[in-house]
Amino acid sequence: MKLTADYTQRLVDTGIDVIQSDCAYNNLITVISLCGTRTSEILVHKIPVQNVADAEGDGFTNTNEIDNDYSVYECS
Repeated sequence: MKLTADYTQRLVDTGIDVIQSDCAYNNLITVISLCGTRTSEILVHKIPVQNVADAEGDGFTNTNEIDNDYSVYECS
């Protein structure tokens, strides 16, 4: 999935080692199925704990903020 690669590269470009990247659903969001509306899909990147503050400074959100309540699925 190109989007996953783009965001992974964005982290790498700022000096953050990405251990793993996955597609996931944020289980705390309920959405309706309607063309053009938002989804609960998120990208989850596993990075070293010492890089979390740098990633947050670059606009990424820690999964702790959603109580780690997400379901990983295979990116297509």
